[in-house]
Amino acid sequence: MGGSTAVAAPKYPKNPTWQQAVARVSAYDLATAERVSACESPGSERGRGRGRSPWARNWSNGPNFVGAFGMYHRTWDWAAEGTGYPRPPAATPAMQLIVAVKGAHLFGWSGWGCF
Repeated sequence: MGGSTAVAAPKYPKNPTWQQAVARVSAYDLATAERVSACESPGSERGRGRGRSPWARNWSNGPNFVGAFGMYHRTWDWAAEGTGYPRPPAATPAMQLIVAVKGAHLFGWSGWGCF
């Protein structure tokens, strides 16, 4: 039975745009992620550079936690497994959004103090 040999799209885009990241998450997860990151990591990088996120966030690292979602280093590593994404600050906002939502699906949004 000669069928087509279509190649499946990669599960996690190598360098996703903000729009690609947003398209991968539910409306609930996007709204929750925005609320959590606003509490965890307010900043001033609205709409410029680093993936052009529309959120004003600090997409770098804090003293104890990584990125705009304030994830513990080990939690980031578990959630990022299989994505190929680096830790913040090398991870773009789009990558951080995807990893945060993946982490929430693994551990629940209630893992964040700002939930």
